[in-house]
Amino acid sequence: MYEGFFRGYTKKQWGRDPKDIPASVFRRLPIHFKKDANVFHHKRQGQPRDGYTRLVEKILKHENIDLEIGRRFSRDTEGFSHLFYSGQLDEYFDYAYGRLPYRTLRFEHEVRPGTFQNCGTVNYCDEDIPYTRIVEH
Repeated sequence: MYEGFFRGYTKKQWGRDPKDIPASVFRRLPIHFKKDANVFHHKRQGQPRDGYTRLVEKILKHENIDLEIGRRFSRDTEGFSHLFYSGQLDEYFDYAYGRLPYRTLRFEHEVRPGTFQNCGTVNYCDEDIPYTRIVEH
């Protein structure tokens, strides 16, 4: 199972050999032996009726939320009771521990007629395939 499902995928996703990644990371991964492939096992699962874009739009229109785009982050948070920071974690802490090794994800949008792969997500674990997964909506 390790060679078939984890090794190549992990090398591509993390950009390093799996032996250099703490075992605690792999303990978080669910392994499914039944047809129920949900990652989270909870009786109430779902997606927003009008989609996530509409959900976020409604949240951002709330009277208590001020949205500022393109503003350089500052630690001066006077006047704010809450702040959502969406930048790099190491930058937030002024690189106190150096730069974190980030991976770069590249998304390619394709529109194809019909169904392409017969399920929502397929992981491509072989090291010789240059991508990690295809998600079909």
